[in-house]
Amino acid sequence: MAADPVESVRGEVLRRIVETGAFSIDQIQRENAPAPNALPYARLTIAQGAEWVPSSQNHMTKTIIAEVDVFTSEMSQTQLAGSLASSVEESFGIYARKSNKREIPMPGWSGATATVTEIGRGSATTESDKGLYRLPVLVYVKITLEDGAHYEF
Repeated sequence: MAADPVESVRGEVLRRIVETGAFSIDQIQRENAPAPNALPYARLTIAQGAEWVPSSQNHMTKTIIAEVDVFTSEMSQTQLAGSLASSVEESFGIYARKSNKREIPMPGWSGATATVTEIGRGSATTESDKGLYRLPVLVYVKITLEDGAHYEF
């Protein structure tokens, strides 16, 4: 586990996706890595660049977007893409009342929390030259660091 809170969140998001049973670890494409050979698969991307913002005198927050792109066959599996995307969404419990699934564990961190605040879907696209249908699931995660937050190796 990395000492960067964003990397800690990335690991936990990946774990949640695999725990849904919708995708195995071999069906997850990492950033800047080749795509798995078989369909369906998912690609997890967390864009860097969000700034830490003081939310009080002793807290800093950052909201990141974990984009989970669900890939299926363009011609025959668009309904499957929707079902897989729904499984990813459900794993974060944003639509469930009193759900603790919104909390993202931060193993090794003291004084750090992460919470899913919103889930959305991006515009579906096709990559006709590759025969792919892509349905993005956007998971918004708010990370909060208290003064003195640190990672314990």
